[in-house]
Parts: sequence; C-alpha cells; structure tokens
Amino acid sequence: MDLIVSQGVTLTIEPGTDVRGAADGVLLVARGSKLEAIGTAAQPITFSSLADEDYTPETAGVIANVTIIGGDAANSAGEFGMRLRGSVTAAIHNSAVTGYDVTCARIDDSDHDNDSATAKIDTPITMRNFLCDTAGAAFNKEEPVSTDSVILEAVVLDANKAITNASASVTAEAITAQDNGSSFVFDSTDYIGAVKAGEIPWYSGWAITGSVQ
Repeated sequence: MDLIVSQGVTLTIEPGTDVRGAADGVLLVARGSKLEAIGTAAQPITFSSLADEDYTPETAGVIANVTIIGGDAANSAGEFGMRLRGSVTAAIHNSAVTGYDVTCARIDDSDHDNDSATAKIDTPITMRNFLCDTAGAAFNKEEPVSTDSVILEAVVLDANKAITNASASVTAEAITAQDNGSSFVFDSTDYIGAVKAGEIPWYSGWAITGSVQ
C-alpha cells in the first residue's frame, strides 16, 4: 500500500513508532507538504520492511560477466562491491569486483525471526571464476559455497574497462540460467568481466561519450 502526503498536509510520526512498508510500497511527500519524524534515543523512529516480521525467502538468480568498479561516485570507501542477502540462492560466473576497501562481497544469512539466539537461514552463493581486488577481506559475514575459483589479486583494466590480468582468461563453460520462463540463454564466455580484452567493447557506438571512464 502506498502512502501519499498531499500538498499542504503535515504527517507527524510520534517518537517510538516503527513504520513498516511492503517491498513495493511508496511513501511520497508531495511538494508543499511536510513529514515530521523526531525520535529520541529512548524512543527512536524506525523505518523497515514488513518482510522483517513476515519473512519470505527470496528467489534465485544467476549473474555472469559483470565488472563492479568502486570509486568516489560509487561511495566505495567503507563499503562493499556486492551485497547478497535474504536467503537468495545465486550463482555468479566470470565476474570481478575492484576498488572497494572493505570487501568484494558481503553475504548475509537471513535473520528471519529477529532473534540472535536462533539459527539463521542460509544464503547460498556460488562463485565461479570470481576475481576480487580489495584492501580488506574478500568476503564479509559469510563465505560462498566454494572459494575454489575465487582469485585474489589486483585488477588491471585497459581503456575499455576490459580486465587484462592473465587470470581473467578462463576456460569457457556452459552457464545455466535460472528458469523463469523466459528461455534466456547465457553466452559461454572465456573471460572474466564485462568486456573481453583485445576486442571492440559491446557498448561501442551507443555509450555516451565520456560515460565510460
């Protein structure tokens, strides 16, 4: 359900209130209206999801040939390149994270009942040919299912943002897509990252000049 604060209206949220919304819900404060939410240390106001109370495991997904590059625009200081949580089952193939000073990927098991004393629901993540360049630990909170093909080394990018490390050249393998009814099929790639070194990048001809730096 959406909540819209109309023009000229003030919505006051009292101290100690826990505001919860659906994943697709919207709180919209229109121009000329006000939202007053002033909590205290003893009575904070919190905004969270209904899912925190009524837990529903998330879906599954597959990611392939992605390069995540940290920097000032990505707020990489004190952050992580990927965050995987909510008991999502994911497989990540031929991908890389570079430029984040804390971790390449944070994996959180589900605190489905908000009780630290009970066991959490696993977030199983499979990494296949995952290149990680970080000043911190490769993984934060939880480890992936297997780290056999996780590569920890500095990532070298060329002008097209292709990874030129020797380790970025891998044996092409079939990548099975998540069956969502779309009949989508992944390409079988022999390189790590979004662009293959030595080839014309896939974005050539339509990317805005200067947008890839």
